Amino acid sequence: MNFLFIGDTNRVVSKTPKNDESTRSHCIFIINIESSKPNSDIKTVASVHLVDLSGSERIKQTGVEGLLEKEAININLGLHYLERIIIQLNQKARGENVHISYRESLMTMVLRDSLGGNCKTRMIATMSPKEEDIM
Repeated sequence: MNFLFIGDTNRVVSKTPKNDESTRSHCIFIINIESSKPNSDIKTVASVHLVDLSGSERIKQTGVEGLLEKEAININLGLHYLERIIIQLNQKARGENVHISYRESLMTMVLRDSLGGNCKTRMIATMSPKEEDIM
């Protein structure tokens, strides 16, 4: 829990016109768990990936410039690559012959096993309820 707290407190946040404390990066916290039975060399290994994705922003709506604009572009690009992986995995699940392009971003490479491996994935999304943010 201490490492999770340290990581969260070191995240960069910045005030934008839409959000007083907008996170400026995605955060991935990985917990590796190993277990073995007594007097056995066989290990069972599991990983838990806790992912907090920065929110997607419409740059024209927020009016950010300079460094905040560059950060917003990178945030949106990372989310775009994640979306592409999810679409490709869905196509593969339907039997299509498709290449899964995990290497397009560091985030998708790190989350490779959680996205397309032998895993269970759960997602919780928080979104702005304002009508102007929906479209």
